[in-house]
Order: sequence, then C-alpha cells, then structure tokens
Amino acid sequence: MAPELELRFDARRWTRGLSRLERREAPFALALGLTRTAQDIRGNTVRRMGRVLDRPTRFTLNAFKVVPARKTRPVAIVGFRTFSATSVGNRSYLEPLEFGGPRPPKRFEKRLRRVGVMREDEFAVPARGFRLNRFGNIPASRIVQILSQLQAAGGSGFDANETDKSRKRAGKSRTRYFAVGGRSNRRQGLPRGIYQRTGRKQRKVKGVMMFVRRPTYRAILGFNDGARKTSQARLRVNINRAMEQAVRSSRLRGR
Repeated sequence: MAPELELRFDARRWTRGLSRLERREAPFALALGLTRTAQDIRGNTVRRMGRVLDRPTRFTLNAFKVVPARKTRPVAIVGFRTFSATSVGNRSYLEPLEFGGPRPPKRFEKRLRRVGVMREDEFAVPARGFRLNRFGNIPASRIVQILSQLQAAGGSGFDANETDKSRKRAGKSRTRYFAVGGRSNRRQGLPRGIYQRTGRKQRKVKGVMMFVRRPTYRAILGFNDGARKTSQARLRVNINRAMEQAVRSSRLRGR
C-alpha cells in the first residue's frame, strides 16, 4: 500500500472549556480543521516536489490525495494516490522517492521485455543528446511509435503494432526505430538500446534510449517528515479557526 497519514485529534480536553454553542458546533469544526490540515500537508508536499524534482509533470504534482474528515468520522487522510492500472500495480510510482531504493519497471519497459527487446533486468533511460520534452522525458508519442514498430504494443488503434500495410502507407517519411540487444538485433558496435534512423535515406543512426541496470533513487521527497511537521504546526490553528467560522455562521443564522 502507498504511504498515507490519518489525521486525528483528541477532542476531550478541547471540548471541556467550550460554551454550549461551541460544543454543538464542535463536530463540524473538528472535521473542517482536520481536512484543512490534510490540505496543508498536500500543498507543502507539492511545493517541495517542485524544489527537489526536475520539472515534475502535472500528473506527478497531482499524485497526492486528501480524504476529508466528516462529523461522524473525525479522521482526515492524506497520502499518495495509487495507480492500479499502471505498471506499479496498487502502489504509487513515487514511493522510491520517499523511501529510496530501486525504481519499478515502467509499462513500456515491461512490454519491451515481453517481446525480447530488453532483458528482464534491464531498464531504459534517455540517450545522451536525445531531445526530451519540457518535463525531461521521452515524449509519449515517441514511445507509442517505438512500441508499435518493435511489435511491443498491446492494444488497438494508436496502441496497435505496426503492420506491413501500415508501414507501406506511412512511406519513407516515418521515423524508423530499431533495437540493439535482446533477441531482436545484435548489431555490432552499438551499445544495447533503441535507435532511430535519420538523415538522407535514413542511413544515420541516433540513440533514443539506452538499456541500463536498475536505477536507484535517493529518498528526497520527505512526505512523512513534512506531514508530521505541518500537522504539529497547523492542526490546532485550523481547528480553532474552523470553530470561529462555525460559531460566526451559527450566530448569523440565529441558532
């Protein structure tokens, strides 16, 4: 399971000194204060990601969830979203950045392994000099083309393997990719990886991604430590402010 934090608050001492009106509004104020604290934790974590990660994508910055507390269940939850449909299963792909350790294989790497392009212990990294997108990654459209041409795509439509008919229809204008390594190609003089043919008559070869040993990440995210510090600093403040808001709203309604 991906890391998550349950925020609770021992309200027994807090409610002793409350007025009758405040005690009536306490469940609402407690739930709102807990939820706002969880939102503060998520916000601080996202800001830290912007400092410690290299050009994180919007998808990555949205990789944290908040489950609001309720009056009937005064517990707010903040943590990593899980992605059961991705290569990492029911986990978050950010976990290695929180705890350190090896990176799990990506979906396209699993597909390349399945057709024998990559070894089971290999991972793909961008080749030096290959043009990346603004987030520092190989564009997804390129990966789709590579999988299609190497017969590693697993679906239909845009995610289908290239056929002889579709290759002829595209003509010579389409960029061609080939792999060195695995069962697909053992071309001499080139490191294991995926290449594209460029230049006139596609005689030049340019690296796209190289096959390497499993990358290992350092623990740089700091979600757990940051969550504890934020909770200590903001929980009581948020609950008191929520109580002030609840009392003010109740008096305006004449309750």
